[in-house]
Amino acid sequence: GTFVIEGYRIGNAMMLALAKTVSMMAVREVNIADNRANDETMCTLLHELNDHEQPALQNLVLSRNTLGRRSVPELAELLSVAPSLKSIELEGNQINDSALRQISSSLTVRTCAVTSLVLCRNKIGDVGAIAFAENLSYMRTLESLDLSWNQIGWRGGKAIAEALETCRLKTLDVSWNAFGSSTDTERSCAKMLSTALGNNTRLVHADIGHNNFTAADCALIAEKLRDNHTLMGLHLEGDATLDASGFLSVVEPSGP
Repeated sequence: GTFVIEGYRIGNAMMLALAKTVSMMAVREVNIADNRANDETMCTLLHELNDHEQPALQNLVLSRNTLGRRSVPELAELLSVAPSLKSIELEGNQINDSALRQISSSLTVRTCAVTSLVLCRNKIGDVGAIAFAENLSYMRTLESLDLSWNQIGWRGGKAIAEALETCRLKTLDVSWNAFGSSTDTERSCAKMLSTALGNNTRLVHADIGHNNFTAADCALIAEKLRDNHTLMGLHLEGDATLDASGFLSVVEPSGP
């Protein structure tokens, strides 16, 4: 069965009452997105799911509630013990670097089967991104990752780019971050992205747009991209575009 109450904004009291109901069901999907649940309430719900095994659970959507110090360990445990859990959506859950470190560790355990992870619109910075990237090659089932609309700078971006050479991702969205930060005087993030995209043979779709890449950055990325014959889609909106031959070209300012 499914348990879907997305968008009702029912608050903590009602969510706590429903927590035990969810745990007693054999569900394939749990979707409680956008219900104004706080950290304590989310902790109770996830604890109930952990206490009552959910072998059929495949999709978990917790977006736009609060995941914090109490609830994140419960989530991390669920990720490592739910054998059929494939898709997790954690959009706008106020996840910070410390929380992401715990989540990423759980995704590396042998029992984890997650293939799709959404982490957009959180509070993830370089520290969290680097910790995630260090674990990425050990996430044997993860194929789709969304880290868009976070606070990841060039150091985190470089770590993620480096991990692309060994991980199993097929789709990646890291748009609306700050990979092209001006503080990266050596342009090391763009260089690593260029190398990674040139060597990667698994990735079929990537969105790296709106990252403050300069014209020089785009030229660097384009340099090795010509060697990639498996990437079917690359989005660089806000920084560059593709020419008629499918190669990167820098967006020049219009007007006089």
